[in-house]
Amino acid sequence: MFESIMEAKIKKWEEEKNKPGYVPPPPVKNTFGKPIEQTLIDEIEELVIKASKSTNEEEKQSLLKKVNSLETQLLLSFENQGLYLVAQKTQKRLQKFRMDNL
Repeated sequence: MFESIMEAKIKKWEEEKNKPGYVPPPPVKNTFGKPIEQTLIDEIEELVIKASKSTNEEEKQSLLKKVNSLETQLLLSFENQGLYLVAQKTQKRLQKFRMDNL
């Protein structure tokens, strides 16, 4: 049944595109944003930089606490997907980023 519905849609589309003055629809734009893991990495790095520039010790500690929470969330996401090596490498990368910026 699905095949006959698709056949009918294909025939209808072919008839439409063969008509004079046919303008094809615009290409579909990417509807996906960044993967959640990349978003978390970006946010972690942004917070580390913000913490490094902070002169208020209380604010700095609050930002670093948020960084730790996001890092845990990120690494758990990788591990839940079975990406243990990626989690390990990401953790090392983030540690280096912290050392270089704090």
